[in-house]
Formats: sequence, structure tokens, C-alpha cells
Amino acid sequence: MALLYECKSDESPSGPISVTTCRQARGHADWYKASYQDSSELRPSTIVVSPRTALDPDAVPHSVGLHYSSLDAIRELAREAAANLRAVRSQLVDLDIPERLITIQDGLGRARLDPVSISTRLLRTPLASLG
Repeated sequence: MALLYECKSDESPSGPISVTTCRQARGHADWYKASYQDSSELRPSTIVVSPRTALDPDAVPHSVGLHYSSLDAIRELAREAAANLRAVRSQLVDLDIPERLITIQDGLGRARLDPVSISTRLLRTPLASLG
């Protein structure tokens, strides 16, 4: 699994997501494919993270295959991950490495912070749906 991001946290919430942003995001996938040719089984997904909630109508054709996430959603995911880490750390003290890994994986699964849950969450909104 590979998640690629085009983050626009410095933009103001007003205005739409532009053609330029879509092109930049698509460039990440092109870079990934060129850089990791031996990883053909990995299909990267690209997520535009922005405070903007609308897509410029001219950007719609450039947004196909891209996904959208708000900054707030990314911040919430980070808060949940940090809280999970704090909760799990206290359980790891007397465990050996394999037991620690199992405990961490179990905690992530219960909190829906495992890779499949995170990718499902982050890939829920196609960028084109904002247009």
C-alpha cells in the first residue's frame, strides 16, 4: 500500500482546488511509478489535503483518480494515533519484541488505525466529487 499526498495546508479555505494542485498531485504518482518500478504490485493512491472544499470546474478532468481529505480529518487521525500510542505504550514494558508487535497490532486494529482502516478512511472521498 502506498499513500501519496499533495498537502495544501498553507492555502486559505476560500476558493476552489485548482488545476495546478491536481497536476501536482498527479505528478506524485508519476514520480512513484518512475522511482519504484520493481514494486508493480503496489498501486499508489494520491490524496489532496486541503482546507478548500470545492473543486474548480476546470480541474474536474485532472482530478480523476485523486482523493480528497480535509486538514481537520488528517489532524483527527494524528490525534487518534497519538492517543492509541499512549494507551498501548504502558502495556509494552515487560514484553519481548514479538509480543510488543502483537500488542501494537491488536491496539491499532481495535482503534481502526490499521493500514486497511486508514486507507479506507482516507480514500473515501474522490476529489472529483467536490466538483
